[in-house]
Amino acid sequence: MRLALGLDSIRYYAIDIDIRNLADYLILKSQGVQGLAADLQWLYSYFNPSTVKNTPPQYYIMISKTGALGLGEFPYPEWHKKEKENILSSVGVKVEYGEEPFEGEYKGTFSIVGDKEHAEIVRLYFEEGLGLARARLEPKLCYRI
Repeated sequence: MRLALGLDSIRYYAIDIDIRNLADYLILKSQGVQGLAADLQWLYSYFNPSTVKNTPPQYYIMISKTGALGLGEFPYPEWHKKEKENILSSVGVKVEYGEEPFEGEYKGTFSIVGDKEHAEIVRLYFEEGLGLARARLEPKLCYRI
């Protein structure tokens, strides 16, 4: 019998050293600005630092317990959600809300945005590509935020 454990962490040192030492494989995705932890900086002699920092999501670096290195690709399966895809409509889910929509309030120098205004801001942001600051200031919205 065998046992496999997948453990995901943003920081290498967030996982206890006892667990890290037991792992047969370590998979590294894009490291961003933080770069590699001190214990892994030897990888920069094999992989370009800017590549490690900006690795596209489908690629990864794998290190085995024996020291073998690999660069792998895991392409999305065709059924995987695409960026900006409305997954609810794709699978036919219709959301129903059981609460009354919150009405915004005008408080003199500032206003509290209600549910309808918030929905319109989000719609302008996603469907018309307006930045949040611009979407908030559209004249058709009756509330200042």
